[in-house]
Amino acid sequence: KEREIQLWVASCLRERARGLYSIVRENVEDDDKEVDISAFAAGVGHVPIEIKPLGDHSVVALEQVVATQLIGKYMLPPDQRYGVLLLVRLKERKWRHHGEQLGFQGLLNHLNAYSASVGSRLGKEIHVAVVDVVPQGLAERGASRPRTAGTKRRPKARAKAKGKTKATKKTKAKSKSQAKANAKTKPEGRR
Repeated sequence: KEREIQLWVASCLRERARGLYSIVRENVEDDDKEVDISAFAAGVGHVPIEIKPLGDHSVVALEQVVATQLIGKYMLPPDQRYGVLLLVRLKERKWRHHGEQLGFQGLLNHLNAYSASVGSRLGKEIHVAVVDVVPQGLAERGASRPRTAGTKRRPKARAKAKGKTKATKKTKAKSKSQAKANAKTKPEGRR
């Protein structure tokens, strides 16, 4: 799953580059440390982009990605000041942190504050970016996933749909008979 996301992100970034930067996927750094994607831009230098599908990652695990992977490995050289943590939200969920339950926006706020705090102490800047693939309205309904083809509706909803179908058939039949009657009463020259 993560590999497909990396390929997609790299492809999207390449399409939009317009000569401003170049993209490389999975560079092997010293000691076999791999960066998901790297951007190289004149005047900015090397910018590692670490991609994390949110799945089952805890808040602490995501903090470790910032501190250990991005800052501790990929941004270790003094000339690498910028990095990106790209979170991909695949489903609606909550996170527990210090006894609090965080929604998606709460998680983003926390990670942005954490990244700014850790980064500023070392002269580094980490931007937390998001690709949200959860269908619109899913979070508001409180559903864990959208209803897909083949799943059953509640009987009440089906009964309403059948009622509408019968009414629609009657209306269509009435319209056809009205059209025939109108055709018969039109003068000969207008047919």
